Amino acid sequence: MLRRFSSHINTIMGNVRALISDFERDVGRGYFANEEDITSQFAGRLKNILILSDPDFTIQCRAIVTKKTTEEPTLGADILVVISFDSPEISISKGFIAQAKQVEFGKSIGGSGPMNTLRAQCRNMLDHTPESYVWLYSKDSFRVQRAATAEAITTNKPDDALSHPFDWFFYDFLISMRGDPLLTLQNFPRLQGIIQELSIPLVLLISATSTGDDRPRGGGEPSPDSGPPDLDDLVRVLDGTPLEEWSSWASDWGRSQSTREEEQSSEQKAKPQQRVQLREN
Repeated sequence: MLRRFSSHINTIMGNVRALISDFERDVGRGYFANEEDITSQFAGRLKNILILSDPDFTIQCRAIVTKKTTEEPTLGADILVVISFDSPEISISKGFIAQAKQVEFGKSIGGSGPMNTLRAQCRNMLDHTPESYVWLYSKDSFRVQRAATAEAITTNKPDDALSHPFDWFFYDFLISMRGDPLLTLQNFPRLQGIIQELSIPLVLLISATSTGDDRPRGGGEPSPDSGPPDLDDLVRVLDGTPLEEWSSWASDWGRSQSTREEEQSSEQKAKPQQRVQLREN
C-alpha cells in the first residue's frame, strides 16, 4: 500500500526496530506489571514514533484507551489497530485486532487452562475478523502469530506453530493489503461495535497522507492535521481517553498492586515464624 514511499517507510521501520529492541530488553528486566501494562506501554511507544511530516508524505497516530485496563478481563482482544492512507491516486483503510500473551519461548504457558483461554480468545476474535493475531511477548523476542494458527495448536506452547517477528508483520501491514478492509477509520459504527463486543481496551489510529508528488499543494507546508480523517474527531467519537493520560496511571496502579501482593505475601510468611517464637518463649 505504501511501498512507493519506501524511503519514508524505511525511516519509520528503523525506529520500530529500535523500539522493539528496547522493549524486549525492558520485558526481560521485568519493568512491566502485567500483560496489560506491556501492551499499553508498547502502544504508547509505537504511537510516539509513528509521526512524520514531509512535503509529499505525512503520517500521524493516536493511541486511546476505551475502558479501564484494570477491569475484569474478558475473552476479547487487547488492541485494535487501524490505518487510513489517502492520496490523489488511492484511498484505503484497513485494520486488525490482536490478543497479547507473555510467554517464554520453548516452554508451556502454564498448563491446559491458559492455553484453552487463549484458544477461546482467538475464536472470539475470528468471529469478527479473519485479520486477528496473537502478539507473543518474551524477553528474547516479540513475535506475531495468526489467531487461526494459535487456535489450532494442540499443545500448551504457542511457539510450536509458525510466528513472525513483529517488525516483519508491521512492515507488511504498512506496505501491502494485509488487514481487514471492513475495519476502517471512516466506518464509526463498525469500529464502535467491535470495540464493545470484544471489550477492546486499546485502539491505535494511524493516518497517512500523500500529496501525490514531492511539492506541497497550494504552495505551502502540509499540516499533519490537514489530511483525512481527523483523528482527534475519531477519538471523541469513540469516547476514548488519550493513552498518554492513562498509561502512567495504569502503570502506577499495576505496580502498587504488585507491591501490595508482595507485602501481603511477606506478612503471611512472617506469621508462622512469630507463632514459633512465642512458643519458644
